[in-house]
Amino acid sequence: MVNNAANRRIGSRVAVEITATLQAAPKQKGLRRSNGRAVKARITNLSVTGAEVECAGVDGLSVRDKAILTGDEGRAVVEIRRVTRVDRRRVIYGVLFDDIDPAFATALNRATSGDDSQDLDWRWASAR
Repeated sequence: MVNNAANRRIGSRVAVEITATLQAAPKQKGLRRSNGRAVKARITNLSVTGAEVECAGVDGLSVRDKAILTGDEGRAVVEIRRVTRVDRRRVIYGVLFDDIDPAFATALNRATSGDDSQDLDWRWASAR
C-alpha cells in the first residue's frame, strides 16, 4: 500500500537543511580533464525533480551547466536552472536532478518525509 501522506506534486517544495558540497562537473579540455573545486553548500528546498542550493559562488558555473551535488549518503549530477545572487559572497542555485545515487535519493526522501519504506522511483528519478 502506498503512503499518500508523503506524496508531493511537481512544483511543490519542502524546506530542509541538508549539508552538502557543490562543484562544477569535470570538463574535458584537449587531453586534460579539469575538476572544479567543491564548495560547502546547504540544500534549503527540495521538490520532486530538483533542489535549491545555497553556497559561495562556484567559479564558471552558470545556467545550463552541469554540476555535482554531494551529500553524506551519495551524490547527484544536476543541471543549473537558476542563479540568484544573495550578496557578494552567497549564491542560490536552482538545480534539476539529472542522475542521482539511490542512497542519496533515500536520504533526501527521509529528510522530507521521514519515510524510506516506499519505492522511491516515482519521487527522486531524474527529470529527463
